[in-house]
Amino acid sequence: YYRRCRSVISYRISLMFVQCFLNSSVFSFNRKKIHISETVACCSVIKNLEFYHENKSWIDALEQCQTDYTSLVEITNKTVNDEVKSLLQNATHLQRGVWIGLERSVFGKDKEWMWISKSKDIYSGLNSSIAESNNHCAKMILTEQKEIKLLDANCHDRLPFICQGEKFK
Repeated sequence: YYRRCRSVISYRISLMFVQCFLNSSVFSFNRKKIHISETVACCSVIKNLEFYHENKSWIDALEQCQTDYTSLVEITNKTVNDEVKSLLQNATHLQRGVWIGLERSVFGKDKEWMWISKSKDIYSGLNSSIAESNNHCAKMILTEQKEIKLLDANCHDRLPFICQGEKFK
């Protein structure tokens, strides 16, 4: 779908929102591709995080995020790490953890942990205790020192979760 407001055009594609100021209103939208005939004047990315207090399994949490055109959070850099810490700083009753978008396949030989987006970039400042166990989903806890720690978990555990979307503004 697209929405036009003066010289601002907004597109919703899959899990991403795109909003750009255009020098010209001539554009076409075809099968998840945007074709713009003129130069884009400006676009910037804002990541939005939303904490869901409701306890769900990992797959149900992922489905909830996708229903809202987002995905489980991916902590790939210091900015997202700091945003997650800020979001959870006053949250209570999170000792069991919070679902994030880190997983590893139950199939094949590649048992590496990766984000939902298939990226393997895990922020180096994270404290990780992900074991080589039979668990295929990851959760995070906020330690007493207010640091994020990653842990492997049973995907059927029911935990709160954080969704992350991208908006271009």
